[in-house]
Amino acid sequence: MSHNRYFIIKADDANIQEINAVIVGTPESQRYSLDLTKIVVKLHDGDHSEYQFLADYPEHNHDEILILLNSPEWTGEAQL
Repeated sequence: MSHNRYFIIKADDANIQEINAVIVGTPESQRYSLDLTKIVVKLHDGDHSEYQFLADYPEHNHDEILILLNSPEWTGEAQL
C-alpha cells in the first residue's frame, strides 16, 4: 500500500531546485513556516525513491505532518 511522504526542509536548502522537481504542486504552493525558514513538501503518491537531497530530513506520514503543522511554528497559536 502506498502512502504519502512529507518532509520539512530548510527554505534555503542548496538543493531546492532538485527538491522542487519531485514535489507535488509548485514551489509557490508549498506551505512555509511563519518565519519563512522551513517548507513542507509532499512527494507524489507512490513515489518511494530515495532522494539523496532529502536524506538529511526526516520523513513524515500524513498523520505526523498534521500534528507538526498544528504547532505554533506553523499556526502562530500558543499551545495550552
